[in-house]
Amino acid sequence: GVTIKGMIHITGGAFVENIPRVLPEGLGARIERTAWQVPPIFRLIQERGHVAELEMYRVFNMGIGFVLIVSPGEVNRAQTAVPELKVIGDIVPWDGTGPRVLL
Repeated sequence: GVTIKGMIHITGGAFVENIPRVLPEGLGARIERTAWQVPPIFRLIQERGHVAELEMYRVFNMGIGFVLIVSPGEVNRAQTAVPELKVIGDIVPWDGTGPRVLL
């Protein structure tokens, strides 16, 4: 099995509001926006609505509906269990200043 340290449903508030809810003090997250293919509908919304890219990631899930947090040593085991899993970022120290989720 795989030890899951956090589970996040990426709903309204997207990454910026939802991920911090499961993180203990002193930790933040760094999301790599190029780690997955964003569905075309989000690019259409961005273009037609003249929405800045970072704002899109603050408001919409950009095609990532659910995030699991696992230890780096368990990533391969998790991907074996669920081949569709993608690593989209990592957990990083956070000193209480600046954004808690880096996009």
